[in-house]
Amino acid sequence: MSQLIDDLRTRAQIRRQIDTRKSVQEGKPDRIADLLESAADMLMRADRQLAAARKWYDKENPAEDGHDQVYPWDYA
Repeated sequence: MSQLIDDLRTRAQIRRQIDTRKSVQEGKPDRIADLLESAADMLMRADRQLAAARKWYDKENPAEDGHDQVYPWDYA
């Protein structure tokens, strides 16, 4: 997931640096770049929430001896 987040942020940055773009020439905000960054922010928050949920679930439901933890939401 972190690769996707990085890619979205990189693409937004690239869009803002293209000199031939009208928004760059006029010094106006690039709405699509703003959306890309917003999507990256939302994915980062979701990733953190999922990590917190897994941490809580691991604490409440220890994995059986030698087995990987199975999360109910992985099969939804």
